[in-house]
Amino acid sequence: MKETDIRNLILYFSSSIHIARVFQTKSQTLYQHAQKTHQFLSDLFKEFKTIELFISENHLFFNDERANVEMGIIDRYRSLIHDLKTLSIGTILFTRLPKLDEVVSFLCCLGTHLASSKHSFEQISNSLKKEGVKSIKISRIEDSKQKDGILRSIREEALSTLLDSISYLKKVTIEEEANIYEARRIVRNFSELLFKERSYLIALTIIKDIGSYTFNHSANVCILSIAMGIELGLTRKDLLELGIAALFHDLGKIDIPGDILNKPDTLTNIEYEKIKQHPYLSAERIIFLKGVDEVPVFALRGILEHHIDYSGTGYPDISTKKPTLFARIIRIVDSYDAMTTPRIYQNVRSPFEALKYIVKSKEIYDPSLVKTFLDIMGIYPPGSIVLLKGGLKGVMISDKEVAVIRKNKIAEKFPKETTIIRALSPNEVDFDTSSILTAVTSDENSSGV
Repeated sequence: MKETDIRNLILYFSSSIHIARVFQTKSQTLYQHAQKTHQFLSDLFKEFKTIELFISENHLFFNDERANVEMGIIDRYRSLIHDLKTLSIGTILFTRLPKLDEVVSFLCCLGTHLASSKHSFEQISNSLKKEGVKSIKISRIEDSKQKDGILRSIREEALSTLLDSISYLKKVTIEEEANIYEARRIVRNFSELLFKERSYLIALTIIKDIGSYTFNHSANVCILSIAMGIELGLTRKDLLELGIAALFHDLGKIDIPGDILNKPDTLTNIEYEKIKQHPYLSAERIIFLKGVDEVPVFALRGILEHHIDYSGTGYPDISTKKPTLFARIIRIVDSYDAMTTPRIYQNVRSPFEALKYIVKSKEIYDPSLVKTFLDIMGIYPPGSIVLLKGGLKGVMISDKEVAVIRKNKIAEKFPKETTIIRALSPNEVDFDTSSILTAVTSDENSSGV
């Protein structure tokens, strides 16, 4: 299905339901919008035998293809998903081209039930039957057991892709056979998984001890950068290039001596100049990969400029008034992941403390992108260690759940509504956050840690 088709379907459906909710009757305005919806469906049925819309997590799919919406209609997109979830509708199936009267009755039914404070899926189904709507079928959102199984599978795939990305980066630095195709596959996988289960993938970036710091950090920055790109409504092509830029942004550090990278004391001018070379070295890693038929210009600029501040200062010294969008995104997430990682030359910060620093540093980070980053991460980002009411400690698994750690190191999932007192730093706890996250992946109900 074309992106324009998806765009129009979202616009027609969301606006029609809204009109029906306001008027709560088959008004002339609703009839006019329904006509547009019907005409659009008629065009689609020239290409498809059936048309299915369904919700998975917080995303809408059309005939098994995830909707990739542009920024201009993101509010309508989210509104439509919210409305369908409110009505407990997980799937809308058009078994054949409906009559215009069926479309009007269907839209009116959804809008009317939305306007009511009391409604159920059964009531909606019965209303559609009474109205004679036969070619449009609705199904309830997946039951919890089936949903948990899907969620567990997604989380297992997410952890596997993270491990694959780190293995790939290691291969890039030691083998001549490394190619760009594998990088593209990894970035596409991360993108798809972020659409399905964003919170858990973000939580995985709290894992800091898989392989070397540079590889682990690069994979984390890739995940967070793509998450920002999705939130900004970037196209799939742009997400791919942004993801590759983020994946390779620090790989040039492999060519810098370890005694400089990990020096606990202040660097000398000569040593600092070597550090400042890593954006160039990272960019070279992409250029010489097998399969690179054309230079990915925007990815390269994202790598080269990721240490240039929003104000224009920083390194390397290249003629640019303001770093590119990709570079400004990577600048934020690169700093966030670095600050939340234990290093020999710096004290580790909690996710909350790192976000607080980024918000205050308006000269360094693009304020509008910082707002987007905060929207994604929340006050207590997935992976945060938190102190709970009653003295218990926990790890945020997603924006809706927290794994509570008891004295015998058993992690139990609780709703986020469990009262959070404050964020904790890794130095304040005696358990490994990475173990909690991987344990939750292997057993969604309860895990021995």
